[in-house]
Amino acid sequence: MDTHCVNGHLWADNFRTHTNSRSGNPVRYCKTCRSAKAKAYRAKQDPIKMKAYFKKANAERYARLRDDAVTAYGGACQYCGTTVSGWLAFDHVNDDGYSHRKEVSSGSHMVTWLRDNDYPDMIQLLCHNCNSAKKNKGEPAARQLGVDNPGK
Repeated sequence: MDTHCVNGHLWADNFRTHTNSRSGNPVRYCKTCRSAKAKAYRAKQDPIKMKAYFKKANAERYARLRDDAVTAYGGACQYCGTTVSGWLAFDHVNDDGYSHRKEVSSGSHMVTWLRDNDYPDMIQLLCHNCNSAKKNKGEPAARQLGVDNPGK
């Protein structure tokens, strides 16, 4: 096994191999060369197009992560049974969301954390109405109307 990248730098375990599209031969780059190559590539690109590309890619990634989390938690509000994904929110069962969000952050960080922690039971899926009523009145809207956990 070679101990140098294509530019002659030594490496330990910090290399990447890819196949040259013209010759079909493997090419190895160390981390320094990969970073320099990526920086040169980004410098040639239109920054507005790159920003738009990454914004779209991140939005798609977040949508996939959120959909996976909604599915993992049953896809419906735990109290009223609403299944419209845009109306659903992740609720902390023990009302410790403030401290947990400070620790993890929110948005894509939260759904990534949920996935990485195997969708823990400390979170439940509520629609925004039930979540708001739970916060303000201490119990979800469906329960206030006399409906007892139809989503479960």
